[in-house]
Amino acid sequence: MEKEHEEDPLGRCKQQFLTKEGIEEVFRHIDKENDGYLSRSEVAQAVEELGIRLSQKQLERLFKHLRSGRNTNLISLEQFKTFVHNRQLLLAQVFCEMDITNDGLLESKELRTALEKIGISPSKQDTMLLIRELDSNNDGKVEFREFRDLFLLCHEVNVENVFNAWEESVHADLDKGDTPSLPGVQRAAAWKIIVAGGIAGAVSRTSTAPFDRLKVLLQAGGRINGVKVTGIVSGMKAIYSQGILAFFRGNGANVLKIAPESAVKFFAYERLKLIVSKDPQKLTGKERFIAGALAGVVAQTAIYPLEVTKTRLAIAPDGTYRGIADCLYKVYKYEGPRSLFRGLGASLSGIVPYAGVDLSVFFTLKEAWVSSNPDETPGVFILLLMGASSSFCGQITAYPLQLVRTRLQAQGMPGSKAEYSGIIDCATQVYKKGGIRGF
Repeated sequence: MEKEHEEDPLGRCKQQFLTKEGIEEVFRHIDKENDGYLSRSEVAQAVEELGIRLSQKQLERLFKHLRSGRNTNLISLEQFKTFVHNRQLLLAQVFCEMDITNDGLLESKELRTALEKIGISPSKQDTMLLIRELDSNNDGKVEFREFRDLFLLCHEVNVENVFNAWEESVHADLDKGDTPSLPGVQRAAAWKIIVAGGIAGAVSRTSTAPFDRLKVLLQAGGRINGVKVTGIVSGMKAIYSQGILAFFRGNGANVLKIAPESAVKFFAYERLKLIVSKDPQKLTGKERFIAGALAGVVAQTAIYPLEVTKTRLAIAPDGTYRGIADCLYKVYKYEGPRSLFRGLGASLSGIVPYAGVDLSVFFTLKEAWVSSNPDETPGVFILLLMGASSSFCGQITAYPLQLVRTRLQAQGMPGSKAEYSGIIDCATQVYKKGGIRGF
């Protein structure tokens, strides 16, 4: 018998394949109407009973496999037998791929190794939870028959799809928008995402720093060498008159806040979406908006003094501040700690629509793409388009409040007086002087 297993790597699994009688029993269980055929609704119900969530497109793909190449809307017993035979062979291959010791048993360590190969990094506790879900005899190991019973109706058989179905069967939390994941399981470590995002953010913000400084000057009505900046071309010329480095004034504070802001926003959104949603596996557009907006509020409040610093450094006359630390110190010493949060109300009011629209548009686009391409992962270009589209929508929505925020941040600098008493007063004055275009 051992020799047979060595010659046929699927030998141990094949010993646990469903027999003819076993297949007929499964068929009768799915055939709720007892008419000798399986309909789409009966198959969908069977999948739901297993705790596997399939999109309509994935369900259609499963039904196509069940038809075994025949053009019919009902599945006969013979078709089902053919499907089960082929499906068990595929499942046995996946099982053996994970069964490193080739002993016919799947253990926690083997599962963790298999998942790491496809970019999933579960903890020991996570894999033990998965094993326990299928371990009917409580020996800490999974046999092929236990493995087969859950995954027989997967829409496609490979390690990742099997893992996703396995996760859903234990009612896991969500990660990556609305993709299932166990607590602690991350497709990539969070710190790697934050570091990579921080580096990318630093490069992108440094690249656009000249335009960002010009934007701040235009928003705040700033002056260079005593001349008010009123246009793009004239503004660029005025900045250039101070030297090349003048284009990057305030960029240090802008870059410095990237990592903490991204980290707070990332983790806040992951927690908040579980609080605001009725069903974390099916977030609605409204729930995404609320979770995204609240995450933006938390992140913006945490790093706001750096926002004030960035604005002050960008518009202050030469010699007013020697750098980030000096600016923070002088604002705190001469204007009081509350000045470090001047304009926060306008900023948070702008963050609500910006973060809400940005995240909800991004995840809506991503969900639509995944639904249309269930077996593919969106590439860099697709994700770039999604991110650019969602950010554009968010910026357009929040820009008037960003302008008000910048005006409030800028007032009160040495040599200037406070012009506005608050958000409403600032918005009113902007409208009186420039109308809608003033914003």
